[in-house]
Amino acid sequence: MTQGIERPSFAVVIPTYNRAQRLLGTLETVFNQDEPPAEIIVVDNCSTDETTVVVEALAAAHPELRYIRHETNLERAASRNTGMSNATADFVTFLDSDDRMYPQNLREAGDFAANSGAKFFHNLYHSVHEDGTHFRSWPAPSLRNQLRAIALGNFLACIGVFIHRDIYSAYRFDTNPVITGSEDYDFWLRVAADHPLKRISRVNSAIVQHMGRTMMSQDTRVVEERIDYLLEKVGSDPHLGRVYAPYLKRMQAGRMVFLAMVANDNRETGAAFAYLRRALTAHPWIAVHSIFIRSLQLAIGNALRSAVRA
Repeated sequence: MTQGIERPSFAVVIPTYNRAQRLLGTLETVFNQDEPPAEIIVVDNCSTDETTVVVEALAAAHPELRYIRHETNLERAASRNTGMSNATADFVTFLDSDDRMYPQNLREAGDFAANSGAKFFHNLYHSVHEDGTHFRSWPAPSLRNQLRAIALGNFLACIGVFIHRDIYSAYRFDTNPVITGSEDYDFWLRVAADHPLKRISRVNSAIVQHMGRTMMSQDTRVVEERIDYLLEKVGSDPHLGRVYAPYLKRMQAGRMVFLAMVANDNRETGAAFAYLRRALTAHPWIAVHSIFIRSLQLAIGNALRSAVRA
């Protein structure tokens, strides 16, 4: 622990639903932090499995663990709001109930906050298989212009981001069911419009890839509806519309590339190509970006495989 510097306290907010066994592994990574959190707040969306038994048993041995159960399933946005409303620590960070923190996560966050004075910062993360082996790295854009960076897409996700009490007491996730799956992007767009974002350039968190993940099965049309809702919300808000006005075409292009990625996952090759063409129309610069190139490669690969099968 760094000496002579006031250490901030951390609350880890974990929404969950019917993931009792995966939640055990996630909590283990929080218990095993080099510097433990002041609070671990598990918000249960009315699970029907053994989640209550599992968490209450752990809470008996870990007084920092608090269990809050919703009486109805209100989705992740409401759960994160409940967690923030019940947190008292200096900082809140979010962790899904199937993901992981590496042991140095909170220690390095404490060092960074104490030395920099940052109130909004994040570390890097990657994706791993269930056995912990590397699956995919997620590049993070330069923060020299954080508005331009986040306008292209949600590089923050909802893992490894730390927000001070001044922020988490003032902002809430949108609980409209239409935006479920992009509620974190909406949240970070609003926070980033008002607060400088800093970065710990180290992979301290991991998303675990498994077939039960919500993002592994998405209906392309549903995703398009929710992103349209988000962009309309940004454009129609007097404050956000002004802040992001220079980047709206970039946001539109990013929207189309993301939809192309979803279409690729669903083997909707024609739709993927159509979305990529619309991305180029919205902002031709997108053609040199790695996410566009990757989406185009996937679409071409899917098209070639379909041709071979035919």
